[in-house]
Amino acid sequence: MSIRYQKKTELGSYRVDKDLILDIEDYCNIQIPKLISVPAPQVDEMVITLFSSKRQITFNSIRDYKNGSFHDIHAIEVDYSCYNNTRGIVVSMRFDTNGADSYMQICLYNDRESFVLPQIQQELLKVISNHKAVKRFTYTPESALVPFLALALIVCFFGILLGGAELKIFCIIFIILDVTYIIGFRNIKGHCTFHLKTP
Repeated sequence: MSIRYQKKTELGSYRVDKDLILDIEDYCNIQIPKLISVPAPQVDEMVITLFSSKRQITFNSIRDYKNGSFHDIHAIEVDYSCYNNTRGIVVSMRFDTNGADSYMQICLYNDRESFVLPQIQQELLKVISNHKAVKRFTYTPESALVPFLALALIVCFFGILLGGAELKIFCIIFIILDVTYIIGFRNIKGHCTFHLKTP
């Protein structure tokens, strides 16, 4: 009897280019069949989907993407499926400009132990790790005062250096409140950038 195992992992920030997608394709097409044998698969396919604001387009491989006309890409999905009636695997990965929508999900249908699922997950994370990007700082709309507070911080530092005792105490209190406010409104967000133009 086949048992369904599933694992979903949120992905962070990545620089998404053709090399990244090719690395994922090669791992799925070459390494996964070595880890899980699917005799006479009914489905054995790779689907790459590129999303823009106006349309989406699919390929069986990112190698088929030959031009740079798809400029406003905001997401890419990589889906690998290989299964028959009793066993198989489905790997879905999404890279999105909104980091909260980037994920990797693996579903394994197997009549054996599920030890191979965490192995595939860790190996895929290792494959894409070379394409990690720096996370970016963002602020909520309510934090429009942040630039002015940053300027006030600079003024207060000079107040501490040059002012009298009372001014120094006031400046120290203001700096504490100022920094607390700025940090309180800061969010660290994951994001993906896309670089798929063909030379």
